[in-house]
Amino acid sequence: MLDNRIIECICRKTVYNKMSTFHGIDMIRERARGFLDKTKADKYQFSGEDEDYKLVLERFYRPLVKHRLIVENENNNFTIPAGSRLHKICRKELSGKEYINWKDFTSKYLT
Repeated sequence: MLDNRIIECICRKTVYNKMSTFHGIDMIRERARGFLDKTKADKYQFSGEDEDYKLVLERFYRPLVKHRLIVENENNNFTIPAGSRLHKICRKELSGKEYINWKDFTSKYLT
């Protein structure tokens, strides 16, 4: 469920707010309040020392980087390049839908 909420947040911000950069933890903070341990998230954001958040970031963002939908910068900051397919994918996924499923997203666009 966390993955679904993160990809939906990224897509909504990309399409509607024209977001081009973000920190990986910020997407978790925004969409996963019920799952978030604020102290651990802050610790990871500033020191990279929490294994739980490291695993979430690796499992979720690594495939997006690998398929060149986003670019990883330092300190878990990411950029969505101007020519990224992510813009088109997100518009398509948000069209007429209330929800984006991470497994469906990966099977359609990250294979």
